[in-house]
Amino acid sequence: MKGTPNLNFVGGDRFNSIPSADAVLLKWILHDWNEELSLKILNNYKEAISSKGKRGKAIIIDIAIDEAGDGRKITELKLDFELVMLTMFNGKEREKERMREYYIRRWLQYLQDYACV
Repeated sequence: MKGTPNLNFVGGDRFNSIPSADAVLLKWILHDWNEELSLKILNNYKEAISSKGKRGKAIIIDIAIDEAGDGRKITELKLDFELVMLTMFNGKEREKERMREYYIRRWLQYLQDYACV
């Protein structure tokens, strides 16, 4: 990927180490993995954005299942994703509250701000 004068893309191995960064973007990453590996991934990203005493930003884009306002079709699609993640990757889709409890709250002390929408 090509960056800009104020944005650089840096690669890393999410299971071993991520270079220091001001922000990280995780799009459809956590649902590929079980909770143990998801936490390992998050801890490595946390180290990258909190190194040298700073507090970085994390942008996590993922599917939240079991939302009350979802229509039938979107619920079916989310459940299809759930089956794919489970059967192919031993991963799982999670409810928004589960994501908030299990992941976000563990990170609050390392982040400048967050939103779970």
